[in-house]
Order: sequence, then C-alpha cells, then structure tokens
Amino acid sequence: MTATREPGPDAVVRYDEPVPSVGRLLIDRPHKRNAIDFDVREQMSVALTAALADGRVRALVLGGTGRMFSAGGDVPSMAGLDEAGARARMRHIHRLCRLVASASIPMVAAIEGIGAGGAVGLALLSDHIVVGNGTRILFPFMGLGLAPDWGQLLTLPRRVGPPVVGEGDRRVPAVRRDVAAQGRHLHRPGREQQHRADHGATSDRTHRTAP
Repeated sequence: MTATREPGPDAVVRYDEPVPSVGRLLIDRPHKRNAIDFDVREQMSVALTAALADGRVRALVLGGTGRMFSAGGDVPSMAGLDEAGARARMRHIHRLCRLVASASIPMVAAIEGIGAGGAVGLALLSDHIVVGNGTRILFPFMGLGLAPDWGQLLTLPRRVGPPVVGEGDRRVPAVRRDVAAQGRHLHRPGREQQHRADHGATSDRTHRTAP
C-alpha cells in the first residue's frame, strides 16, 4: 500500500510512502528543473519535520520529479537581496541542512538527470547518495561568483577525501568519473553503523525505492 499526502495548489514538494516505513520527499518544480527557492526549502523543512516525528517512518529518500534531482539554488530568486536578506536566506538554508544532517533515521539522496550546486550540498548531508546512469553532478559556484554553501566545504572532502598533494589535476577527473559511474553510491561516514544497529536492513530497502 502506498501512502500519499495530497499536495496543496502551491506545493513545490511532494511526499509519499512508496513502501511501508519508507518516506519519499520529492522536489516538484519540473518547469524550473527543480531549482530550490524559499518555498522549496520551507516545504521540505515542514515535510521533513513531520516525517521525522512519525514513528512509522524508518528511512527517507530525497529526490526530484520529472527525472531530475535539482539544478540547485534558484539564482533569480536571490536577485536584489541586501545583506539582511542574504543572511536570512543562509539561516533558512541552515535550518534545512540541520534537519537532514541530524536525522535519527537513514537518509538517502536519489540523484538522476542533474544534481547541481545547493542540491548536491543537500545530498552530501544524507547517509547515502544513489546516482542514476548518465547523471551530471555540477558545482557551478565559482562561475557564478558564489562561494559553495549548504555545508559543501565540509561534507565534500569528508565524502571523497581531500586532494592528494602533488596529484593536482589528476585527482579531480578521477573523482568525477567515480561519482558518475552507473550504480555508484556513496555513504556518509559516522552514522551508518548506528543506523544498521537501530534499523536493521531498512537502509538497504531505501535503495530499491529511489524514484
């Protein structure tokens, strides 16, 4: 049986339970390549809070509709922000990041199509990242004149390891090929053993329910 919470008319995030005990949270802005703006962040935070408080949900999958994870932050929505607005935006992002990073149940990011910018940061905060065949992982920050946010300066080196001195340009293509390989999944160190002890094989089941 599949449980679904009916989205409102302005919903940009969808939640369902494709199998018992596994929640699935999908960004739903296909006309914007699922770019993340204030409404996406807010609705994800509300849905995550509800799912994490629901004792029936033992694992969560993060993904996107339209065979697209997310193109990252919605850059046009950042236009015209003054210092106070920019700080408020970062605090809002931080709230969502903390929810994912501190979740007491396994979190799986299912990336297909494109995963870019802040969306990759969101994925890096999860326990596992499942990458579809042909998926493109992009970090466009420098080209946009932005610094990486969503915790990526911390989580990316933890996930793939820091560059090795002396290898320089040879290291980056190797990591890119590794992440893009079909069926490749990366897990976050630290929480996996505790999740397996607490939830048995639930984490493995989430791999089979990724959208």
